[in-house]
Amino acid sequence: MNCEFSLSTANTIANLTLGNISSCFDDITSSSERLSEFRCFLNMFETSLISSICDARKDSVKLTSNKLKQTLAFHVAKDIAMKSNDDDCEKTSISYLVDFSHIINNFRIKSLLLPKSLKNTSDTEDSFMTCSKTLQKLIHGFPNEHCLIIQPTKRLEKNSLVVYDAFPYLDVALRHIDMWSAVLFWDNNSNFVFVPIESECELYEVYTLACKTSDNSFEKLKEWIKSRNNWMFSHYYFHLSDFHLEAQSIPLAEHILRTLINKQIECISNENNDFTLDFVMTGDAVQVPSIQDVSVFSNFSEYMSEYISNKSYRLAVPGNHDANFTRVILEHQDYLFKSWCEDFPKIVINEHAKLVFLLFNSNTNNNFKDGEIGTQQLIAMDNKLSSINGIEGYKMVAILHHNIKAIPNPSQQESKWHKKLIPLDVRNVVYKLRDSKVFIEWLYEKKVKLILHGHRHVPFIDESDGIMIIACGSSTGKVTGIEPIDTYLSYNLLKFTEHSVVCTMYAHGLFDDKTIDIYACMFDL
Repeated sequence: MNCEFSLSTANTIANLTLGNISSCFDDITSSSERLSEFRCFLNMFETSLISSICDARKDSVKLTSNKLKQTLAFHVAKDIAMKSNDDDCEKTSISYLVDFSHIINNFRIKSLLLPKSLKNTSDTEDSFMTCSKTLQKLIHGFPNEHCLIIQPTKRLEKNSLVVYDAFPYLDVALRHIDMWSAVLFWDNNSNFVFVPIESECELYEVYTLACKTSDNSFEKLKEWIKSRNNWMFSHYYFHLSDFHLEAQSIPLAEHILRTLINKQIECISNENNDFTLDFVMTGDAVQVPSIQDVSVFSNFSEYMSEYISNKSYRLAVPGNHDANFTRVILEHQDYLFKSWCEDFPKIVINEHAKLVFLLFNSNTNNNFKDGEIGTQQLIAMDNKLSSINGIEGYKMVAILHHNIKAIPNPSQQESKWHKKLIPLDVRNVVYKLRDSKVFIEWLYEKKVKLILHGHRHVPFIDESDGIMIIACGSSTGKVTGIEPIDTYLSYNLLKFTEHSVVCTMYAHGLFDDKTIDIYACMFDL
């Protein structure tokens, strides 16, 4: 078989096991390439996976698979104008997708093989992960619909991946992209486990545990992981930004955000590894710096305080909405908010992780929305850094509110009236740090390798002179979509280990809680 299919198509197949038919159909028929990859999986299913299905059902299963390939191919091949007027083809395709979803859902356990990326592996290091002989051997050992094995045959070209409409457990695997090769197992009862593996022997060992123990497969797998003790100590940081909280607003988005964070923390806590946890807030906590709006944010800051590992500091910088129109931080009785907005620049050290965070106030001028660090802050930060003994043994991260580089609007974002009046190229010049060139040069000289910021309400990642630049969107969904369903909230989760950083960026539908898009990347710091 000459065709290959990617992890993105594997995500579509995994969604089918959960009955997400409509989104799967849209994905498969979005392009001829996506259709080709799905057909590749169906071919693999017919030649390999079908052998684990009982003989009485094989003919009907193969028929369903063939019909599905035919109808989907017809749908994509049709002219777009004709396709929009022909519902029969779509209904037939969806009907066969439903049937196929029932077939793969009958497997007691589902699994996804996760090979290393091309950038992160040699030609032979984990070649068994994408080898067809491995699949045949696994299927031969575990017949009778014990386990569905999804084996992507196309590796990631680099240590990053965008997945739209991610199935519920994929984010765990993406958060640990630095630990691939691995297998992700799940079932119909919301059980799942991510299992790192180091050899072909370990691969067969974990499948034996998963398939030959009926009631406690997942507990057995967790015990196996714990016995290997190959989890690295991790330092997690939730990167949040641009809440724009108001006293009069309905706290729906804030409630959703808390729920999402709680689920992430619960998942991290259930894994077999030690960790620390903290939050980074990159500005615009409130819509205006009034006593009323600040009190709303204080409630959320108390929530964050329940989880952070070190309560002696706050990793937060002010945004332009946290200051008044002359960029002077207003005085408040609320000590916490004042502590987040005063006495910049600041240095925060995580001694355990050997991380130094450089916190800047980028509201040091009176220009509209663009921001500036200024030479005084750079000189003051120089002095602070010179007082740290052994600074060369630490990794440094810069935190500010304003964007360093121009960030284009996503196509689904609605333009406000004043944005329509200003051409995009002009907006990109205006809406970024005025002294960004000087700031980047200073960071490069200090060997800073990571910048975290907010401001534009768009999740974005870029690189400049070897420095990774990560932007968080609005964590409360302050994004106006052309359609309500396009409105999303976003947050980033950064995992620091001894050897690397994994950034997982989440965009979660505000009015469609089943929609979640994820971008994951791994890099050295």
